[in-house]
Amino acid sequence: MPLQNTPVRRLLATSSTQNSWVLAAGRVLLSSLTSAMGRIGLGGTNNRLRTVEVVFFGTTTADQTFSYRVWRLKHNQPGNGNTRPVSGLLDLLYTGTATLGTATLVTADDLLSTGELLADGLTGVVASAATNPKGAGSILETAHGVGVQVFSPADNTPAKLVLPDCFDADEAVIEFNRGSSAASCNALVCAYA
Repeated sequence: MPLQNTPVRRLLATSSTQNSWVLAAGRVLLSSLTSAMGRIGLGGTNNRLRTVEVVFFGTTTADQTFSYRVWRLKHNQPGNGNTRPVSGLLDLLYTGTATLGTATLVTADDLLSTGELLADGLTGVVASAATNPKGAGSILETAHGVGVQVFSPADNTPAKLVLPDCFDADEAVIEFNRGSSAASCNALVCAYA
């Protein structure tokens, strides 16, 4: 049975106030992924969702910024009597900055709280051997023939980051760094085949 497309949802129940980077490419224990990092499950071995859409938001005032990183997580095969994976491999795909606009959602939808503003601007780069930090994003894009797409209107229309192919990831992970500008950061996400 095919996986169902996911509805738009709030990535983190409580927005991140993290102001430093924690993750690094390579092996990671799944238990070390904190609640300040958004995890987007993409399905099992033979039946995966491939595309992820992200609309960033945060708190403070318009034109404040925060940074984000998008990671690909491949679970390792369970071993030692475990029935579920306990570790995985992280590859950095994309890194960038979101700029808050003035737009919000209607109050009744419960996705955003009072004071949370949607980002209307996005900048970023595909991770490669030449970026800092380094990442496998560019080689994965080349191998799969498709890359990250960014809609960044900078006119209070919500900006959107689209990963058309998550390269057979078990999960996409979004890490936030609010820096010294935004008070908190988060995202609305959905995934589909």
